[in-house]
Amino acid sequence: MICFKMPLKKFVHFNFAFYKMKWEVAQKLERIWWKRYLKNKNVTTYLQWKRSYWQAFIEDHIPHIGSSCLDLGCGPAGIFTVIGESQVTAVDPLIEEYEYLLKHFSREMYPDIRFITSKMESFSDSKTYDTIFCLNAINHVDDLHASIENIAAYMHDDSSAYVSTDAHRFGFFQQIFKWIPADALHPHQYTSDQYKHIFNQCGLEVSRENCVKRGRIFDYVLFTLKKNRPN
Repeated sequence: MICFKMPLKKFVHFNFAFYKMKWEVAQKLERIWWKRYLKNKNVTTYLQWKRSYWQAFIEDHIPHIGSSCLDLGCGPAGIFTVIGESQVTAVDPLIEEYEYLLKHFSREMYPDIRFITSKMESFSDSKTYDTIFCLNAINHVDDLHASIENIAAYMHDDSSAYVSTDAHRFGFFQQIFKWIPADALHPHQYTSDQYKHIFNQCGLEVSRENCVKRGRIFDYVLFTLKKNRPN
């Protein structure tokens, strides 16, 4: 039997480097994916389709949008494109690269939106928001717990947060996806129940869970979150 020995300090550094590399690889793949996906798409046609998608999403799933909104992990065509009547801050670590690489996105196209280039867990602001969106982004982050804690930090007692993500349906496939880079774009691989547990650990409670789309391996799930209130 081979006995693998590694000093604890070196083991911790190894694991930190490994998970940091996973996120950096995922970000690189994200840039490549967007560039390929939008390569042959007409700018006007694509943005019209995307806005229609978000408007339908809001009509079906978002009962109320407050006067101040935070779009975390906004991407180049997030929900910020259709909530201009609110004061909107849009955050993504790749904002500047999207603007450089993609003709489909420019900050000048959205003069009323405040764009901030930042990782979700590093985002800092001086105010709270009525509505926070984190759509198709929470499984892309570097530090999951810190990102969710940051969502909670910018909510007041009456705020709502809407977090959507792919959630594993089966533990067997979850383990495969964790150890084999079959889905390298998404460093985090969890079930719906595991996400709910993490939300609770980070000070948020799920007031509603909606399966937007059922898949063979993943369900696309939308969580509506409120701040945990002390008893």
